[in-house]
Amino acid sequence: MTGIHPVSFPFSMSEAIENAAAICCFITSKYQSSPYCKKELLYAQDCQKPLIPCLMDADSTWRPAEWLGYAIIDIMYIDFRDLLTNKTPENFDAKCELLIKRIKRTVDPCVLGLFST
Repeated sequence: MTGIHPVSFPFSMSEAIENAAAICCFITSKYQSSPYCKKELLYAQDCQKPLIPCLMDADSTWRPAEWLGYAIIDIMYIDFRDLLTNKTPENFDAKCELLIKRIKRTVDPCVLGLFST
């Protein structure tokens, strides 16, 4: 058997969240229906970690609802959904640049300094 042992998975996830400077969640309809993703996001909120939601669903009309809609209702998300219809390198680069800027704005500059080259 390979991978994370089922018993250690919750511990690994909680440890990762507790040590994170921010949580970048890539949201799809499958993410919304996953009990693990729900626990992860709600635990991140309990730990008061900054959230950076990115909409990634292939259905461009899909919107987060239920628990997920409520969890991110007042957080501006980055919408990656148009990458399926506008597949240019420029569009991809622009979306990635938005994400990088959001991370830099969200995360403590001291933490970012640890990763500079």
